[in-house]
Amino acid sequence: MTELLDVYTIDGVKTGEVVERYKHKKSGAYYLCPHAYILTPDKRFIIQKRSGKKKYFPGIWDITCGAAESGETSLEAILREVREELGLDLSHAEVKYIGRSIFDDCLNDVYLFYTDFCADDCAFDKSEVEEVKAVDKEEILCLIKNSQFKDDNYYEMIKSFIENV
Repeated sequence: MTELLDVYTIDGVKTGEVVERYKHKKSGAYYLCPHAYILTPDKRFIIQKRSGKKKYFPGIWDITCGAAESGETSLEAILREVREELGLDLSHAEVKYIGRSIFDDCLNDVYLFYTDFCADDCAFDKSEVEEVKAVDKEEILCLIKNSQFKDDNYYEMIKSFIENV
């Protein structure tokens, strides 16, 4: 199925243009790419290992993230991504918007979800995700710091927020 994405300016304003995902490289065009930090009652974060069969970034450990499809808000998109990839319905979880980071052509809207789920509750789609686990604050910050997809500004935003969790 072809995914269509709305195009935004760097300021987060929709341009009215819609493009096909992975065929959208255009200078000055940005896309909503929401991220979910899922915090369990024992103050651990759920992360996932992408399927080794994925075309893009196989076998990478990361938080749940994705692209907002045309017409979706970033919150709607991340709720869909978490449901599709982890089998979790976070629509009733407590949610906090952490902020936005811009990396490459993505407007990364970052959310923290407080939930009573744990990693064992995930019914993940094996075509999307190979493994799920819960990690502590230090591990999540190390994962972010060493990511090729997150810059120093993103790291600092998450670090300052997580230190207060």
